[in-house]
Amino acid sequence: MTLTGDHREAAATATALALALRNVAIYPPEHPRVTAAAADFVGRLATGLEERRATTIGQRGDELWVDSLRLPAEDGQATWLLNRLRDAGLRGFTFEPTCTPQDIVEFALTLNQARTRTGVAFRTLWPDAHPRIRAHDLVFSGTFRETDGEFGETGQGGPDAGAGNLGPLDATAQKRRVAVLEHLARDTRLEERMSSLQGACGHAGEMGHELDLFAAIADLLPAEIAAHPEVAAEKIVEILAALERELPNALRDGERLDEGDLLRTALRVARKYFQTEAPELPVRHNLPSGRPGDEAIQASLEELTRELATLPDGRKVRLPVATELQATATKITRELFGIFLHTFVNTEREEVRAAARAHIVAQLRTMDLGLLACIAAYLQEPGTPNAIPERLRSQLIAMMVEAGQAETVRNYGYVDADFVTRCFPHSLPIAAKVLMSRQPDIDQFRRGLEALAPMLAIGGAETAEQIGVLKSEEVVEALLRLGGKVALHLMPAIAEQCPDTCLARVVAYTSRLDLPSPERAILSCLQPAEVVPRGYLRALFEAAIKGRFDATMRTLSEETLRAYVLAGLEELPTATLVEAIANLRHVPSPDTEQLLLELSRRGRFTQFSSAARAVRRVAAETLITIESGGSR
Repeated sequence: MTLTGDHREAAATATALALALRNVAIYPPEHPRVTAAAADFVGRLATGLEERRATTIGQRGDELWVDSLRLPAEDGQATWLLNRLRDAGLRGFTFEPTCTPQDIVEFALTLNQARTRTGVAFRTLWPDAHPRIRAHDLVFSGTFRETDGEFGETGQGGPDAGAGNLGPLDATAQKRRVAVLEHLARDTRLEERMSSLQGACGHAGEMGHELDLFAAIADLLPAEIAAHPEVAAEKIVEILAALERELPNALRDGERLDEGDLLRTALRVARKYFQTEAPELPVRHNLPSGRPGDEAIQASLEELTRELATLPDGRKVRLPVATELQATATKITRELFGIFLHTFVNTEREEVRAAARAHIVAQLRTMDLGLLACIAAYLQEPGTPNAIPERLRSQLIAMMVEAGQAETVRNYGYVDADFVTRCFPHSLPIAAKVLMSRQPDIDQFRRGLEALAPMLAIGGAETAEQIGVLKSEEVVEALLRLGGKVALHLMPAIAEQCPDTCLARVVAYTSRLDLPSPERAILSCLQPAEVVPRGYLRALFEAAIKGRFDATMRTLSEETLRAYVLAGLEELPTATLVEAIANLRHVPSPDTEQLLLELSRRGRFTQFSSAARAVRRVAAETLITIESGGSR
């Protein structure tokens, strides 16, 4: 079906709603994708498809309608919305153009909780009096005609809609009701009946048209009667006659029956009537005749006896005991494990995948050969006919490692150099746990990283940093142990992200680098390692990768050492402080000379301890060395 004009707008509106609902199911409410999708749908409501005051999206049969426009069956988003409506037990929704993105997010969160199969109805969760979003229940209207419940035949179901009117979703029922009332207004028999009722109630000549019994009874008419106004009139005459017979039971001696009591009595009689006076249905004569060949069956005791003789001996049949059907039974455990694996691999919903993952990890902790054979079917090498996506395969391998099955993963060769390369950077935590216990496995890890060298140099390291895998102490320890150029490309990110417990070993790793003497001297005196600024350490690794320590790097070294000296004047041991002051000769600058001058005069007349004199002496000697051009 080719979409044109308003149909394209209707399809776009349905798609916007579907995206908003899906995003809320996947992401937290404050996620940018959730708020953007909700805002997009609200923007479409504000403009409207035909400048309507409200937009109704609902189902009719196997089709999705947006107001009076039907969407094609091949529309994937429309099909998804249909299934979602049925799952929640709803026929549709009406959205006011004043809806806010927050309304849509709250509506989607509520819809995600509603499941008719679990007995959680949307109506019990969503307020009926919500001013901007109204839900319409999925109910049977009494007929299966294609035109029943057609959209867009009456008003829009906005704030001015009458009581009980669901707008476009009840258009046909409303049309039938109007036709019945118009026919009743022309029927003189009903006028006579009403006069008789008024007299019986003590209201002769008073009530007039103030009490509309016709409209109240017409609302209760079954669909097959309401479709024929003349039949409906006959039934209402019968109901009024039954009502007149019922009135003596409702009246007390000398009392009058007020209008409200009369209406309630009439509705009770009408309900009772339609429960007991259901119209006769025609008898169907075109019932299916049965299976092909049934007429050829002949009643033969001998044939029946021969067939019974071929059945298994009932004495040898063994029913399973209850313990064999428990969740902990070996056979049931394997079957459940297979179900969880199938669900994890094939679902598109992340919350379902997370739930299946928890069960898979729990069962892998006690893995036997049966479970191993089951998961091995999902861990076939990429490129084989039944291979699953690499992303899911690596997640299954990670689950095995998490469950303590690293040795099994290693022995079956699920993690090797190719795996490290293909699944980088997610492969790093897995390889760090699996490939660091034996030298052949370590060599596999190294070969995988060496194959990544070109990619690491052009942004692969930044990707690993963004994913956050370098925050793992196990990953950092493995890379420091591997060393070489492959580790060097990751060292800037490691310097920034590694745990504090690894920082000393990262600083020690700089001894493997070909650093200029100023940087090497500065690092040697920055003690303990935790005081080395991470930003400075990162800059050192980046300069080592480039093989160029320029003026910018030298300025950063100078500032780092000066800050270290100033911060340690009162706290550092004398030997460490004196060594740091002496190393200032490697980073000469006016600011350094000014600092040395101040240190050489510091406490000349107030501090006479050996430590204070040592600081002044070394500062003066270092300043003389710089001024004489003897820095080295």
